[in-house]
Amino acid sequence: MKNEKQNAEHPSVAETRKFMDLLIEGNYDELERFNEGGDFELIKIMLKGTKKMQYRLNSIKYNDEKAIVNITIRQPDLRVVNDKAVENFEKEDIDYDLLTDEEKNSVVKRILNKTIQEELESDNLEYFKETLDLTYT
Repeated sequence: MKNEKQNAEHPSVAETRKFMDLLIEGNYDELERFNEGGDFELIKIMLKGTKKMQYRLNSIKYNDEKAIVNITIRQPDLRVVNDKAVENFEKEDIDYDLLTDEEKNSVVKRILNKTIQEELESDNLEYFKETLDLTYT
């Protein structure tokens, strides 16, 4: 294993910091390059909680083939959003069956966005911590 100063300078550390800082800053234009298909507008809605995220790089181990960055992330617990979004959807006075696919998509995004925003602004917002190993090859 390399010494601590060399670990801090390893390219995987810089990449990890760059990506995590993009999440926290909400720099969605830059993040979009990581998106491999899918509805990026929906992803942007889901990423709103990352602005309140914190992280700590704990360690890095590497050899010539790969690097393993151990990171602890503290972020808003948005697991309740799905149930609350369903509740908010049920409150809407919309005949969902008459909407086009595009209109349905728009309604779902609007309700999800509203629900996530309400949760993030709530005085009862809870956080969770998770420690992960990110592997770079």
